Amino acid sequence: MPISKVEFLQDAVDDLEELVEYIAKDNVTEAEKMYKRVIDHAQELKDFPRRGMPVPDEKMKKSGWRMLFVPPYVLFYRIIDDCVVIYRILHGASNYPALYDKFNQ
Repeated sequence: MPISKVEFLQDAVDDLEELVEYIAKDNVTEAEKMYKRVIDHAQELKDFPRRGMPVPDEKMKKSGWRMLFVPPYVLFYRIIDDCVVIYRILHGASNYPALYDKFNQ
């Protein structure tokens, strides 16, 4: 089934706003570029939904969780029916494996 849309859940929207605000403290232009990179990569999932790799956690992998790197950030998403749902956008240096249980709720 072709993907018809990419949806950002509120946590992902909040993550994106926070990362843009953080970068903008030092450089507004770079913050705008990062925002565009994240949005562009997310929208590319509409055409290539399996572009991201399965998460390393076996339990989450079985539930269809995937991760897409937009250095230095990672988008966590699932393909649900005809939609790519983005749950979180976290810095690659964060301890995101510790968050896997929260993602699976």
